[in-house]
Amino acid sequence: MESIKRNIYVLRNAIKEKIEVTKGTDMIPIELNVVDYNIPDYAIAVAYALGQTSGVPKKILCDVGNNAIKFTPSESFFEVGRNELMVRVLKDEKKLFTFCDTVICKDSTIKINDASEPQDPSLVEQLLNKMSDETKDRLVLQTEVEDIRKGYDETIYGSAGEAVRNQIDGARTDMSKIKIEMSEMKKNMSNLAEKSVVEKELEKKIDSSILGVSLPAIFTGQYLNSAPIYQKIIEIGELPNNTDKTISTGIDNADYIWIDQSNSFAFNAGASYPIPYKDPRVSTIGISARIIKKGENIVVSTGNDWNGYSGIVTVKYTMR
Repeated sequence: MESIKRNIYVLRNAIKEKIEVTKGTDMIPIELNVVDYNIPDYAIAVAYALGQTSGVPKKILCDVGNNAIKFTPSESFFEVGRNELMVRVLKDEKKLFTFCDTVICKDSTIKINDASEPQDPSLVEQLLNKMSDETKDRLVLQTEVEDIRKGYDETIYGSAGEAVRNQIDGARTDMSKIKIEMSEMKKNMSNLAEKSVVEKELEKKIDSSILGVSLPAIFTGQYLNSAPIYQKIIEIGELPNNTDKTISTGIDNADYIWIDQSNSFAFNAGASYPIPYKDPRVSTIGISARIIKKGENIVVSTGNDWNGYSGIVTVKYTMR
C-alpha cells in the first residue's frame, strides 16, 4: 500500500518537510524512515498528535521494522489545521529517542454522508455500467468456484480441486460398499434359492418315507442351525445280560447326533420298556444307551439279565 513517507534525522537537525493530510481519510499510512540511527530489535514506538484546540494529545501504537516507524491515523486523529506530531521510541522501559514534526490537516469543502454513500443507487448503477465483460465474467467465475468448493454435505473445502477429489473419493467408497452389499445379496438369494430346491426335494422324501430298521436315514423336515435333521432307527437285537453291547450305526458323517428317546424301546412278548429305563424300586434293574465315536457306534448297557428282550434305538443327527 502507498504511504506518506518522510526521512527523519535523530542525531542532527535537518530541514523537515511538513506532512499534509485531508480530513475524512483513514486509510493512508504515514511512514517515517530513521536515517542516522539504528532502531534496535523489539523496540516500540508511539505517535502523539496535538491540535490547536485540544488539550489532550491523541496517541496510536506504531509498527516498527526495517528502521522505519509506520502508523495509519484514523479520520479523527488529526484536527483541521496545524497539528504537532511527536513520536517516542522505547525499549525495556527506556526512552531511546523522541522527534517531532508538523502535520497540516486540510478540511474538505464538500460534505459527504459516509453512511449512505455506498448504497447510493446512482453510484451502484455507474459501477455496474463501468464493469467490463471480463470483470463480470470474473465475478461469475468466482461465484461458481465458491459453489464448487462447497460439498454436498455443506463442507467448505480449501480449493475446488480438493472438493472434487474428496467427493469423488467418497463416491468411489460408496460405490465399493454398494458393490459389496449387492454381492452379498446375490449370495444370499442364491443360497435361498438353493435351499428352497433342497427343501422341496427333502419334503418329497418325507412324503414317501416309511420308518423301519431296515431303511436308511430319512429327513425329518426339521433343521438345527439351518442344517437338515435326519433320523435313523438302529436295531440292537437281543439286549445284553448285565453287561455292555456295542452296535454300529452305519453313520460316519454326523456333525451333531443324539438319541431320540421317544422312539427307542425294548420289547418281548407284548411287554415294552423305554430306552433308557430305570426301575424305581430296584436301582440295578435298568437299560441305558449312549453314543460313541462321533455317532459311529451305540453302546447299550444293562444292570441285570435282559437276554429275553430285543431293542431298537432311534438317533437324530445333522451331517458335516
